[in-house]
Amino acid sequence: VQEISQLLKINQEEILKISAKQGINIEKVFEAIIKRIPSPTGSPESPLRALIFDSHYDSYKGAIAYVRIVDGQIKRGDKIMMLASDAQVEAIEAGIFKPHLTKIDYLKAGEIGYLATGLKDVSQCRVGDTIGTVPEGQSLKALPGYQEPEPMVFASFYPVEADDYDLLKDGLAKLKLNDASLQYEPEFVQGLGRGFRGGFLGMLHLEIVLERLKREYGLSLVVTSPSVNYQVITKSPEEKRFISSPADFPEINKIKAIEEPWLSLEIITPRANS
Repeated sequence: VQEISQLLKINQEEILKISAKQGINIEKVFEAIIKRIPSPTGSPESPLRALIFDSHYDSYKGAIAYVRIVDGQIKRGDKIMMLASDAQVEAIEAGIFKPHLTKIDYLKAGEIGYLATGLKDVSQCRVGDTIGTVPEGQSLKALPGYQEPEPMVFASFYPVEADDYDLLKDGLAKLKLNDASLQYEPEFVQGLGRGFRGGFLGMLHLEIVLERLKREYGLSLVVTSPSVNYQVITKSPEEKRFISSPADFPEINKIKAIEEPWLSLEIITPRANS
């Protein structure tokens, strides 16, 4: 308890000694949630504002958005819009997690649930976007506090069979539906053909995406060596450029300096290893 207190910089009295496996002091967790975490704010009478925090794709219901209702309420048949993509659709279904998706009549301010949007273009239903109703949503401001993660590792994917390009494109789009940190753009290289340049949070993230593309879509892929984002400072004119692909580097005589990412971190080990 003392070590946790020092690490997290909190009072020892605030630390709950529990065991979910053995069922020890579980009731204290619920009591602490009620006492320490403020209840949701917002009004059911205000125009709808819902934050998308996750999503997945369903072959019949299209993109299903997992949402937190900040203001207002939403029910089946309401016309909604995504503020970032400006897509407008009719809500097919609203529900909650129990833990499976369970349909209910409506969701209101302060609740967590899901909305079946019917969208077939998964890029129109992005994590972090705000959902509003039509026409009220056209004058609403998007909910603050969400920032897209910055990719740190870059690699390119090319299908071994050229005919699998559309399947690779569809697979990446559906993976991005519930992975906002995945970024990609089309790329063409002589000899490899059409593919995609992807940005990932790290090597583990890259390996997970690659494995899912192979397992879920049966793709055989050629993957380039991973690289990081370099900041290149050119001589004349002096300007800074971020480059993730070696092919995009300017001529060496035009480069003033090259900077690479550094990571500042704290490593905690047992005292016996210190």
